[in-house]
Amino acid sequence: MRKLSLWLVPWLALACAAQLPSATPLGEGPLAKAEALAAAKALAAREAKAKGKPGPPVTPPPPAPVAPPPVAPPPSATAEAPKPGAPAPKSPGAKPTAVVVYAGEYVGSDTSVYKMAGTERSEKDDKARTRVDGSGAEIAVSFIDSGTGKDICTLKAKTNGKTASFTAGQKCWGNDGPGMTGTLTQGTATFEDKKLTIDADFDIEVGGGESFSMSGKLHYHFEGARK
Repeated sequence: MRKLSLWLVPWLALACAAQLPSATPLGEGPLAKAEALAAAKALAAREAKAKGKPGPPVTPPPPAPVAPPPVAPPPSATAEAPKPGAPAPKSPGAKPTAVVVYAGEYVGSDTSVYKMAGTERSEKDDKARTRVDGSGAEIAVSFIDSGTGKDICTLKAKTNGKTASFTAGQKCWGNDGPGMTGTLTQGTATFEDKKLTIDADFDIEVGGGESFSMSGKLHYHFEGARK
């Protein structure tokens, strides 16, 4: 095929020109009218939104139901109420209070340290004996003469657990005539299982006659075990 010559171009343009317009104007058909109506409605909606007119009301969703608070169960009808005057129940794991045994005869050794007229003298007895009577808030402690088996003196003491405290002012010795007398100033007795330890201090007077009299101090220590 050959290319078109230049001199044929004007004639082709005239032949291809459009025919006269139709008697029916463009854009007047049924489809065009429907599209124009829809466009008008859309434009009106945009203008209403731009002017701030409220849209259709929106119904909020109903609130979620709230669960009621849990109710504590009533106390068991079978639980027995404590009786008036009954001791309070002990807490789990509480250790029972140990019972201290005071009464009995204790055998061991004692040491007596005398301080008189600027001198000090110590005496020890490996056959010392002491007897304890009572089991309540007050006990009686008797010192026994290891040679004769007789009581030398008896001292009262108030107990507090494993310890007993002697009441000051009590007398010891001097019951069988002139010699030595003692006045208790302080003292304690300690109980541990079957063991007894006593420490006591006395003001002592020796003599007492017209020709001879001397005063001083005595510290008494006893350690023994219950028979």
